[in-house]
Amino acid sequence: MAGFAESLRPEKFTDVNFKIWKSKVCLWFTAMHIWDMRLGKPEGVLTAEEQKKYDEANNLFVGCIISNLSDGLVRVYIDETEAKMLWDALVAKYDATDAGNELYLMESFHDYRMVNNRSVVEQAHEVQCIVKDLDLLKCPIPDKFLAGCIITKLPSQ
Repeated sequence: MAGFAESLRPEKFTDVNFKIWKSKVCLWFTAMHIWDMRLGKPEGVLTAEEQKKYDEANNLFVGCIISNLSDGLVRVYIDETEAKMLWDALVAKYDATDAGNELYLMESFHDYRMVNNRSVVEQAHEVQCIVKDLDLLKCPIPDKFLAGCIITKLPSQ
């Protein structure tokens, strides 16, 4: 399982595309059985064995996050030792900055124009990638509308 989990490891987070990185981290941590650490320590009194298991999972979660941040971000979060606090800080900081990314993607979609000197299929794929990015940001575009937009973006002969 360790090899499979390692194959899911995302690239380092560099302050952009947090939602995509977060989704990849979710898959990676689910495979390692530590995704629930983002919720914090279980309520109630833990037995010595449960406490040891929690501490190991917490350390693994924090270590994996820190090792998957760019060097500039590591300096900011290196002192955080609790998985929940670290995860909450990242979500609070970077989920909000994706709002600007959403506006940029909407503008990119709106302003996209196809040109004659490139493949229509390739350009339609670029539009679909922008739409998929918007979908990841919880801004879905209906298929019928997308099809109509692609048709209107076709170059005039």
